Amino acid sequence: MSFMNNERDLLTGLPNRGCGLSQLENAVAEAKQQSNTTAVILTDIDHFSDLNCSLGHQAGDNVLRQSAAVIQRIIAGKGIACRFGGDEFFVVLPSASVAQAKDIAEEIREQVAKQTVDVFGQDYTVTINMTIGIASYPANGQDAESLLRAADEAMWQSKKSGRRGTIRGTISTA
Repeated sequence: MSFMNNERDLLTGLPNRGCGLSQLENAVAEAKQQSNTTAVILTDIDHFSDLNCSLGHQAGDNVLRQSAAVIQRIIAGKGIACRFGGDEFFVVLPSASVAQAKDIAEEIREQVAKQTVDVFGQDYTVTINMTIGIASYPANGQDAESLLRAADEAMWQSKKSGRRGTIRGTISTA
């Protein structure tokens, strides 16, 4: 899929939030039309501000770029990875089941944790943990906004449970 430059995040090269929301809206509309499912994964890098403070913003930017590349590699041909903002990314998985989304989310979490961070030409081994929330249409919401809200709530439940986890959104009646 091709995106215009103004639809891309300047740091990571991923589609930006607005473009991603549009893709999620399209995926939900298609799922409704075909009586199918679609899933969204929302990720947050744990303690990212601490990393920025201890290793510097250049290291933080490198973590974001590397994490984006890992996510994009894992979901190639399965969905669209987008920069949500700050240290958050989201993935739109058209026609994906919750089980498929959970498998992909776990792979993202595991592969991101294996990164080394380049700081001023030196590789530092830093464990990058992510907390992830998953929501799916139609179980967790009927539109893009409600799905992202459910994924965000699931992600925050996981953070409250100790981070480094993946939680599926709760059933929504909205």
